[in-house]
Amino acid sequence: MNKCTVFVLVLLACALVPFPGAYAQTKIVMKIAHNQPADPKEAGPHAGALAFKEAVEKGTNGQVEVQVFHSGQLGDQRVMLESVQMGTLETSAVGDAVLVNFFPPIGVIGIPYLFKDSATAFKVLDGKFGQELSKALVEKTGIRILAYGENGFRHFTNNKREIRKPTDMKGLKMRVQENPAHVQMVSALGGIPVPMAWTEVYTSLQQGVLDGQENPLSVIVVSKLWEVQKYLVLDSHLWSATLLVINEKLFQSYPQNIRAAIQNAAPK
Repeated sequence: MNKCTVFVLVLLACALVPFPGAYAQTKIVMKIAHNQPADPKEAGPHAGALAFKEAVEKGTNGQVEVQVFHSGQLGDQRVMLESVQMGTLETSAVGDAVLVNFFPPIGVIGIPYLFKDSATAFKVLDGKFGQELSKALVEKTGIRILAYGENGFRHFTNNKREIRKPTDMKGLKMRVQENPAHVQMVSALGGIPVPMAWTEVYTSLQQGVLDGQENPLSVIVVSKLWEVQKYLVLDSHLWSATLLVINEKLFQSYPQNIRAAIQNAAPK
């Protein structure tokens, strides 16, 4: 390898890897993506994303521009997480159940009837246990949790019959998230679990591919599932989190004041 080739390779390396102060005078564009509809009137991922955008842009005096992508515009939750891990998407709001495929230990959050209420869940996740879980996630995947948010207690809906006891679930094709614990839960109740990306659920319910699904009330309302579902049981079978995540290498490449603004903008 001659000196000219070495010089070219050094230049390329410098161009690809941000160096301290690289963003000092440059406007930074960050993307945040989620899979829920863009209804600013409803509390949920989109309202949270808009609040995050406003707080980051204000906290950086406009040096950072945050672009919001909703309704799975950048792919389903698994695709968004892969993009965050690769660094092609800076930030995303995703469910804990999908993150299990990247980091199995986080599946502990999705154990049925684990938390009696939201206050207990946040006491655990905002405490030492949640901090250690976040640290392990960064080390294993390169994905940082900026904040634990609430998706809420999940309930079953379906188009076949009322669910008043476990045996009423028998034979129902129920959409579940891509979490082994959720699959086993529906199987244990006698239902037929169907792991499926959220963006496909409404159409599958409408066409009868699925009999039902399970989600928090906020998601059921904002997604208008009452249009394609007849029965709802408020069983609160598990509490689910929405995690605001960011690519760790990108986060660490930003100046300290930008990192602080991003962290401060994350919901508490």
